[in-house]
Amino acid sequence: MLYIGILTTIAALKNQGKTPTMQSVAELSGLGYPNVTRYCKTLFDVGILEKTPINTPSGKGYAYELSFAKTPELYDIVLNHILDTPPGKRR
Repeated sequence: MLYIGILTTIAALKNQGKTPTMQSVAELSGLGYPNVTRYCKTLFDVGILEKTPINTPSGKGYAYELSFAKTPELYDIVLNHILDTPPGKRR
């Protein structure tokens, strides 16, 4: 269930016009940064999430913008777990 929360938080940040990073997901979700990092790594490994290096506002260090991979697995998660679509209405 936490994975759905991570994906929902990323979508919320994108809808607000913000760049979703692991730090911003941790801040908005209330989860600790180490936990968000661990959950995101799993989502990277299964191919649901992608990361792109970006410059930090301070110009020091590094960050990754998080984005959704366009995969059948993500489509299944959205339909079956987030939208709770009945079986007869799934594509």
